[in-house]
Amino acid sequence: MPPLHPAIDLVDELGSGSSGRVWRGVLLAPFGGHPAGAPIALKRMHARLSEDAHAHAAFEREIVLGRKLRHPNLVSVLGDGVDEEGRWILMPFVSGQDLRTLLRDEGALPEESVRSLVRQLGSALAALHAEGWRHADLKPENVRWTESGRAVLMDLGLARQLGQPPDRSQPGSHAYLAPEQARGEVGDAR
Repeated sequence: MPPLHPAIDLVDELGSGSSGRVWRGVLLAPFGGHPAGAPIALKRMHARLSEDAHAHAAFEREIVLGRKLRHPNLVSVLGDGVDEEGRWILMPFVSGQDLRTLLRDEGALPEESVRSLVRQLGSALAALHAEGWRHADLKPENVRWTESGRAVLMDLGLARQLGQPPDRSQPGSHAYLAPEQARGEVGDAR
């Protein structure tokens, strides 16, 4: 993989989703208020989507919201760009596991953890709603639970402005859509 600005060392691939692949890495020099050695995550758009206007719009939403909304329970964006491999987003690495994996591996969470998780996700959603946005793909795979008990809502690419009709080309995860969204109606903050 060619060097990026900022300089990073990619360590391993974390996973692949509908819009891109995500790698874990380390900053080789200070960047965006983070010191050299800070863990980062790099998301690269799938090459097959390089001409897809919807994929580019989702990446752009993720970048705009990740830079604008600074909240401890929302993923943030440090930088973005395009190189010979295509579009990329640089984010702080959020340790821990996604909620789906955590529940599969450890079973039900203790009540205190569930209460904390719900409070934190509610706070993240309130921050989005206060800026006029809804997440539009809230599901266990998009929530990371850190070792310290912090919940972080990830993947803001499918976010929609409140009152905006659903995007039929990228409807979100069907199993987690609100009934009105599944019917193609406009969703709201609820």
